[in-house]
Amino acid sequence: VPRLHAAALNTTAAAVRVNALVALGKVAPGLGPPEWDATLNMLQQLSRVDTSAATLMCVLGVADAVGRAGGAALLAVRVLPLVCPLTLAPGLNQQQMGTIMRII
Repeated sequence: VPRLHAAALNTTAAAVRVNALVALGKVAPGLGPPEWDATLNMLQQLSRVDTSAATLMCVLGVADAVGRAGGAALLAVRVLPLVCPLTLAPGLNQQQMGTIMRII
């Protein structure tokens, strides 16, 4: 998991970032609270740095997977404050905005 975090944060290649985030989304249900916390912190940093639509949708997917695995308390306290600002991203199309709204 730390290598996936580093790959997502330290690359400038969109494909590498997206693939690292997809992998994180797949392993998120098997992680525990410390890894969920670290992943959500990384997603918050990443969403400040890269506001491209592909990255933001991957951030949304990973946050959703972590929230589902972590339960209602984690979802309310950590995931929603991370995901709600994504609704203001200027590069999202109508379909992507609809996906964000369905997850919220």
